[in-house]
Amino acid sequence: MPALEIPGIATTNIWLAASDNKIDILKHFLDHGGPGGQPLDPNIKDQNGYSPLHAAASWSRVELIRLLIQEYGADPNITDTEGDTPLHVVETAECARLLVELGADPNKRNDDGQLPIETADEEEQHEVVEYLKSKHALPYHSVDAILTVLVLTALTPNYNPAHHHSDSEEFVHMEGDDDDSEEGEGEDDEDDDGDDDDDGDGTSGPTITFSVEQLQEMVQNGTLESVLSNAAAAGASGAGGATSGEGASGRRGSRGG
Repeated sequence: MPALEIPGIATTNIWLAASDNKIDILKHFLDHGGPGGQPLDPNIKDQNGYSPLHAAASWSRVELIRLLIQEYGADPNITDTEGDTPLHVVETAECARLLVELGADPNKRNDDGQLPIETADEEEQHEVVEYLKSKHALPYHSVDAILTVLVLTALTPNYNPAHHHSDSEEFVHMEGDDDDSEEGEGEDDEDDDGDDDDDGDGTSGPTITFSVEQLQEMVQNGTLESVLSNAAAAGASGAGGATSGEGASGRRGSRGG
């Protein structure tokens, strides 16, 4: 076969071809396969679930990204064994923009619960972060914190967000009213049953949590206000335990190392 005479084809593979921007070799693999082989699937994965599109994205091969998706039908949201999509591994805003334009989902989380913008932030890919911010309806790492403040402010007049910390993977807990000083001195305002909840039932109030996707959906369909109003009403009537908003599904899986 004449195509087998392409220099270097015997010493490489489709992933290296994508990484090294060897367009002719990559096209040969997709059209004819390796020596004696069949045409390869553009979504072929190695033992780590890594696809040619992952390789092209991580090495900023813009032309190859376009080729793989538009001409060969590569899946822009394909995941590796850790749930990373090509958008999770990009290192330039140009590649991130192209992937999104060609169908990559900036709101797709990996197996650690991270959005592409969060992995870019971790890797200090600042241009990628700035671009992906424009693809989120609300600031990506403050969405749950915004909900926390809104809900707890509605439920507890004395709630001070400066004294409460939560990230996107944790439950938000009502802690009630506490008269302790900032230095930790003074007496707790314990009620008759020995707790500090001022309601006598030993609970600290409702717990509420939403994912980024759920919040964005509520913002888009106009139900966020009613969800918060219902949560406030439940708190005002003394309801304890867990408060679940429309579409809420409880605690999300925490990130693992």
